[in-house]
Amino acid sequence: MSNLSSPNNFMGAFPILKGASLGSATPAYLSIYPQYMPGWSGNGDYVKLPYSVGDDIEYYNNAETLQWGVDKTAINAACDKWCGITFDGTDIYVVAANTATSPDTYYSAKINSAGAVTNIGNAQPSSDWGNTGMLDFVGSNGAGFLDLDASGNLRIGNANEYAILDKSTGAFNTQPTSFGSNCGYVTADGQYRLGYFNTNNILASLCRLYVQIPGTTRNAQLEIPLATGTPYQVTTETVRFVVWGDYVSQSYQRRCPAFWERGAFDTWVEKVTKAGGYL
Repeated sequence: MSNLSSPNNFMGAFPILKGASLGSATPAYLSIYPQYMPGWSGNGDYVKLPYSVGDDIEYYNNAETLQWGVDKTAINAACDKWCGITFDGTDIYVVAANTATSPDTYYSAKINSAGAVTNIGNAQPSSDWGNTGMLDFVGSNGAGFLDLDASGNLRIGNANEYAILDKSTGAFNTQPTSFGSNCGYVTADGQYRLGYFNTNNILASLCRLYVQIPGTTRNAQLEIPLATGTPYQVTTETVRFVVWGDYVSQSYQRRCPAFWERGAFDTWVEKVTKAGGYL
């Protein structure tokens, strides 16, 4: 497994936004997961994503006044876990689970700017994810990822496997399928899969990210700039990428959120992977 360090040295300035549009919701350091996301108005309003299993999705105006909150039980009364959250520029899409069933039951829904919940549907896979504990949007071991694929269906995954949920019914269009060990983020074209990273034995301003090479079982290691600030600790931790409209938010336990244009981020991943001779 090879390593290519410091993308700024290879591809010029990395396309980063520091979350300036979030107003007072952007402190110097956040001892949280990526939690504060731009709202619908774009004037400093923001959405606060859940940090722990009991938290709601909350929407605040630019005066930091809570407008509404949606608990996972609003998706379904039996839901006890947030699995994935994403935003397409119009609605927040969520997948939550009832882990009391076997296999777990997954409920899909969307939330509009007024906080109204529209249930899409629910379904059980034929067999559960290999590591259901990591299909979790919150928690120190969580690696739950959600976005919309090219057809508008919901692509949900953990660190090892993914599935496609139907955008109209919530049914499993594809069953949980191995990603080949990397699934913290998927580029919009579905070609590159990004997984765990760590901060061990590398520069404090970088993190190491594992990229699954398209059509192969090979991985590349890339190092990208962390969100604002230096690490609070140097340990292996789980990646947190959130797709939010046209942006990708990269953060995890002890970092501030950083925002990249998704197209620029995806292009960078491809270029650096090719520059490293992996393709």
